[in-house]
Amino acid sequence: MNHDTRARDAHDLDVLLADPAALLHTDRESIRYELTSRARKPAAAEDGRAVFRQAEAIFGTQDVPRAEFASWLHFAATVLGRREYAARVRSAAPEMPWSTEWAWWRPVGHFTAHPNLSGDCSAEHLLHEGRELIQVDGMWCDDRWFDARTGESVPAVPEDEAEDFSPGRDAELVLPVLFDEDPSGPALSVPPTWDYAEPLDTEGRYLIEEPRGIAVLRIHNDVLADWPTGGASYSSAEESDGDTDPSPDLDPPLTAARMADTFGDGVRLFSPADLPASLEHRPTRSFLTGVGVPDWWSGGVTGFSAAATVEPLAGHRDLLVFGSFDLGSDEGEVCVHRTTGTVHFVRPGEGKDDGEGAESGGPDGVAPTRLVRDVETFTLFLENLRRYMNASWDPYPAEAGAEYDFESRMEELDPGAFADGSPSRENWQQIFATITALGVYGY
Repeated sequence: MNHDTRARDAHDLDVLLADPAALLHTDRESIRYELTSRARKPAAAEDGRAVFRQAEAIFGTQDVPRAEFASWLHFAATVLGRREYAARVRSAAPEMPWSTEWAWWRPVGHFTAHPNLSGDCSAEHLLHEGRELIQVDGMWCDDRWFDARTGESVPAVPEDEAEDFSPGRDAELVLPVLFDEDPSGPALSVPPTWDYAEPLDTEGRYLIEEPRGIAVLRIHNDVLADWPTGGASYSSAEESDGDTDPSPDLDPPLTAARMADTFGDGVRLFSPADLPASLEHRPTRSFLTGVGVPDWWSGGVTGFSAAATVEPLAGHRDLLVFGSFDLGSDEGEVCVHRTTGTVHFVRPGEGKDDGEGAESGGPDGVAPTRLVRDVETFTLFLENLRRYMNASWDPYPAEAGAEYDFESRMEELDPGAFADGSPSRENWQQIFATITALGVYGY
């Protein structure tokens, strides 16, 4: 594919990235080289930098017509929330074969709890009081409702009040079949998970549903009328080794807003009255009352449930119970040390007080297992695990091995929890097996 210009130096690159029209007339290989060999540049170019890298990470690096690459850029800008840049791409390339109306989508390299449409999931096109809606529901996705025209999140509608709305599906036989390998269809390069696009109407809107999210696209029939045929190609996206910037939202500190984003209303925020006076570790008190822990968390064959109140562990004066773990073949209380803030796992009968506040072990002589250095890190492990689920079960090509990246990141946060031969390492590996050894269905 011949392009008009090449990115010759850092200044040129900044100008090109900030201007979609210029970017579309520049050799992609030269931009790719400059992005991997030079430091990040001014904020004015940052949108273009992120969008270009995201587009190639999703769709791949194969050469396609300039107008089709504009469709890729427009989709990437939309899923990244760079609306102004998406509008500029649209203005720069009105000849795009398809564009993105809206998307609820997990970008490449962004480890977010939502959307996660791995496993069984559905996206229904419904009508309620004259308004088109999309209802999304799945194994790892709470019931979500969107305005089908704008993508705006809307309150749930009683299902008996919404009716199926499928004028596009009813007219499917006379509408273009998008992204199918049928050689009579338009020759477009897309991810293999886009092999079926549901027509929403006869105006050119199509719904894409796949494990990373949903999107409403619009095809431009005037452009596709003269577009080469040959059917969809999935090879570029399948072979993509495109890189993206590291996800910025994984490291501490945890905040109440971040917990709400990950767990919704499933956060146990303790009140001061829920904490005993014996809990002297101030950072723990602040975290439990200001940020909270998951009220209920599950993955694979393991689960955590928060306690209603923090109470002393029977038989042990220094450990306070704030939840319980079910590890499938093992279960016990999750406790925080009242003065040091360390988190421990205590099986039934373990860690009885010897009368002087020391751990003497239970009937089998086994002391409570120190799980992790503090409650925040404990919660961060579970919160990050939830965030990595979609990328581990349904990774983009560039995310292969995300589950092991997750393990490495957690070990960096508390190396002691993963010391060779330690009981805590065994416990965490059992919990992390949710994504490192088990699939979305728990086996």
